[in-house]
Amino acid sequence: ALDRLRGLGVDGHARSHYPSWSRPNYVSILTGVPPQASGVRTNRHYTPVALDTLMDRAQAARVRSASASDNSPLPALFLRPIDPARQAELDALDIDAMDDRESEAARAVVDMEVRAPFDDSRYAPWPGGVVEAARAQLAAGAELQVVLIGVVDDAGHAEGADSDEYRAAVVSADRMIGRILAATDLATDAVIVVADHGHTDAGGHGGVEPEVMAVPMVAAGAGVRRGATVADARLIDVAPTVAALLAIPAPGHGLGRTLTELLTLTPAAAA
Repeated sequence: ALDRLRGLGVDGHARSHYPSWSRPNYVSILTGVPPQASGVRTNRHYTPVALDTLMDRAQAARVRSASASDNSPLPALFLRPIDPARQAELDALDIDAMDDRESEAARAVVDMEVRAPFDDSRYAPWPGGVVEAARAQLAAGAELQVVLIGVVDDAGHAEGADSDEYRAAVVSADRMIGRILAATDLATDAVIVVADHGHTDAGGHGGVEPEVMAVPMVAAGAGVRRGATVADARLIDVAPTVAALLAIPAPGHGLGRTLTELLTLTPAAAA
């Protein structure tokens, strides 16, 4: 599936960011902000990330977004207040002035008054679940579809990158990508495939080893220039590039650049 995409579009690589952990670089991909600036520097980051995201820009533009994952409840990283007016009302609550029962109830309300950043979020960790979820979301009209497939990372941690199990996981992920893309039309849809990091031969990541920091960047479809060369791409460049394909503003905190060399833009538009 990836080789087909490479033949139809762009076959390149991008660079991950240190520390080369998953959660920090999920943030890199979806916000354009690297770990040093985002404050998300470990996989033990559990509080919502208060940075502008692709999903926030999509919602503002009334572009429907969805996420499907078999590896991590990704949307929990980007929870938002359910509505600014309601949040102001909650902020005004004087919990200290309430009795114990009232304050416990108020805290429960405050904790629940959040929403997911995606219009449709599905966590499907069973075999094939992420494919089923992503295809259903595409059929329901998702215009920004984020898919997280974890089988390769799982095999890397368990057996290392220099293993038959790792190669088998790559084949499995490739088949999943192919099944998801069967629900798209590259005449009207675009796809970008990247990873958050690689693995060492012995297994593991987090450092700056070349095999950990270099990740594939494969792109094809509407708006992607066939045969284009990627020039020093980084994971923080994904968000503004996706925003350009969707014709929406890029996330406002992003430090990446739009990979204009990959897109079918006029010279004036690229500038």
